[in-house]
Amino acid sequence: MRWRRAAGGRNQGYERRGAAERFPYAFIRGIGSTSAGSSVQGRPPPPEIPFDTDPEAAARARALADWLTSDEYLSGHPNVFTFDLFDLLADPTTNTLRPGYQTDEHDAHPNELANRAVGPLFVSFIDRAVETYVAISPTPATSSSAAKATSLLVSTARSILPT
Repeated sequence: MRWRRAAGGRNQGYERRGAAERFPYAFIRGIGSTSAGSSVQGRPPPPEIPFDTDPEAAARARALADWLTSDEYLSGHPNVFTFDLFDLLADPTTNTLRPGYQTDEHDAHPNELANRAVGPLFVSFIDRAVETYVAISPTPATSSSAAKATSLLVSTARSILPT
């Protein structure tokens, strides 16, 4: 499962505050946590470029990313895994996309340098999440099926990463 706000436009109104902002994530986590034989693998939305946000919205995005990787969110949900894409891509002083990872001032998509830096970490995250899930899964999973799932995820990720 992938969480991302709609692309484009200044702020898009997605930076709802407090519980309202967290509700969709908690809802999805709840469904995934109660579904036998399933796992939830998510990530916070990536940081915006300075052109598409303001300091308050960027700080709220950081707070959401921090919450999605916190014990408060993850505790008691052993089949929920969060990849902290926001932290890897964000400039810690502005909470926006790091200047070195920007394509240009109007394009919020991370550039090839960012993809090369973060892609292998994401593949490793998926691999660890699958291994952890298989170890705790309430449904019988053979090492063969886990290996196939991991192989499929890793090969898919590698096929979309720049070489």
